Amino acid sequence: MRIVIISREGSADRRYGLGRAVGRIADGLRQRGHEVWYCTTADWGERERRQCQWLKRRLPLPEVLRAPFAERLVQGWHVTRFALRHRATHVWLQDPWLVPGMQWRLRCSGHWRAPFRWGVSEHGLGSFAWAVQQDGITLAQRDYRRLLRNERRWLRRADWVWSPSRTAHEALLRDLALPQAPAGWSAPGYGAPELDGTALRRAAEKPVERRDRAARPPLVLCVGRMAPVKAQDRVVEALLILQQEHGLDTRLWIVGEGRIEDLPPGAGLLAHAPRIEPVEEIEQALGQADLYVSACAVESFGLANREAVAAGLPCVVASGGANDEVLDGGAWLVPSDPASLADALRVLLTDEVAAAFWRRQSRRAAAGWRGWETVIDDHERLLNDA
Repeated sequence: MRIVIISREGSADRRYGLGRAVGRIADGLRQRGHEVWYCTTADWGERERRQCQWLKRRLPLPEVLRAPFAERLVQGWHVTRFALRHRATHVWLQDPWLVPGMQWRLRCSGHWRAPFRWGVSEHGLGSFAWAVQQDGITLAQRDYRRLLRNERRWLRRADWVWSPSRTAHEALLRDLALPQAPAGWSAPGYGAPELDGTALRRAAEKPVERRDRAARPPLVLCVGRMAPVKAQDRVVEALLILQQEHGLDTRLWIVGEGRIEDLPPGAGLLAHAPRIEPVEEIEQALGQADLYVSACAVESFGLANREAVAAGLPCVVASGGANDEVLDGGAWLVPSDPASLADALRVLLTDEVAAAFWRRQSRRAAAGWRGWETVIDDHERLLNDA
């Protein structure tokens, strides 16, 4: 197979979440003898950037949608041209808004039907129209309905549609008002995290962290870019409750892209200023953490949550979305409100028996997860059957 993957990610996104998972699948398919190109906006030249700027000014769309659609139109056009030139057998798009750009390029090339098989991964919890609103794009009801209709139409033409979990798959069918899954729609999922145990131990033994460890407040880890959907504001509120009502100081490290200014004003009341900083390898952060917390209740899979569980950390995770499905009892699932998060964190910080129990639970759950080779087997079979 000659497979072209189209994504709107930039180069920095390849280290986390979607980019990390899709990149692992792409590498596995290459190792099996397939030609695979993973194309992101990091590949753009000056021409593509100019096209995107021009479309941002000209697209007859609400202001809030012009930039994301312009970016995807250009990426879909640009990479489809690449796919045609390299005679791709399969084109795998990483969100449905890339489809119009692909179709535009096909029409301009004289193809009324794609000369390759193509499909879409829906990485959100349900439809993309719903998911982008959780990420901070506010849509008028009329615009939301129009996007949902178009998304349904684009996906019905695809040779396959994949979701990362059964929960996300069922939510997609619900959003698009489909009583049952069309042929080619499935939830192949992802494999168990492949963490470097040596790197974890090396991070845990860093001298700066080991010195006076008993006197240092525990490090609470939260992973994900600063965005409304990740609900880091609730984590900050939970830590404030711990500090003000229970006298428990903590240090918060948000591993991802963002600024301190993006946190709620209450962050300034924490005894230790939160740290917002990405890492090259997630082991650098997991090895130093005492606890892990996620307040996002709408994960479609939650790769970062699974990595924290696989690292053997006591984990407090918001119940909801795919968290209930994919963590397999390896994390303490609680409501996403700050008070519930604070109660669970307080127990783990003050009761070593409870903390040890959740460390054992995390390792037990991770030991039962499918490996990546099995997951790549599934993707290879699904592509062959498309």
